[in-house]
Amino acid sequence: MAQSVHTHAFVLRTVAYRDSDVIVTLLGRSTGRVSAIARSARASSKRFSGCLQPLRTIDATVSMHPNRDLGSLTDASVVSDFPGLETSYERITVASYLTELVRACTREGAEAQDIYDLLDSTYTHVATCEMLPEVLLAITHHFELQLLDLNGAAPSLDGCQRCGTPVLSFDKLRCSRNGEGLLCGKCILPQERYGVLEPETHAALLYLQNPAGTVPDGLADPKVMSQIRRVIDSSLEQVIDSEIRSRPMLDTLFDKAAP
Repeated sequence: MAQSVHTHAFVLRTVAYRDSDVIVTLLGRSTGRVSAIARSARASSKRFSGCLQPLRTIDATVSMHPNRDLGSLTDASVVSDFPGLETSYERITVASYLTELVRACTREGAEAQDIYDLLDSTYTHVATCEMLPEVLLAITHHFELQLLDLNGAAPSLDGCQRCGTPVLSFDKLRCSRNGEGLLCGKCILPQERYGVLEPETHAALLYLQNPAGTVPDGLADPKVMSQIRRVIDSSLEQVIDSEIRSRPMLDTLFDKAAP
């Protein structure tokens, strides 16, 4: 017997199916990631009017069938479209990347309330923040680090990932290239690849992880930002096994804005 589930949700992706249906991937606050078929969604403009677009919260009812991976979207209405989010190419580009990243970092049926809340608050932030590339980039990196943390894959920044030695005891800020984060000299294995973080990069990463206090000068340094990108990407590679198609647009956006 089918079970009807009601939840607030984000639309992570839609794919056309057959003549008039749509398969929609949702991130439900109470359901986690689920896939459902929205029947006749392309045949009628009224059935799911405005609900199957990304970058908004919807109130969704999904009928889940035992032993089936695909549910049925039976009802939906828009809760919030985050006014301001779609007012510029820059905001849309960032929000689209965050949406796709969430889909790549979540699994069907897994609990994702914290990830839902993170995406919700970040949409609001992107929609209302000052329209400066450096602000949008900082929001993006903060989101990535928080998402990694919720997936148990955040790079260690306070000390050695393997033995817990505090960072103040390090002679160099060695950072693993496999996404673990900082490693002390004793834990580096023979032939293991690592890079050495500049102190400014480490300070900027700590700030991006938990923005508070004075903004580090390193966030205005292209070399520091490039190193931050490599550190975060190394960790993201551990939890993502598919291409993020919106990533090139994001990189182009910030490359053009770089001094």
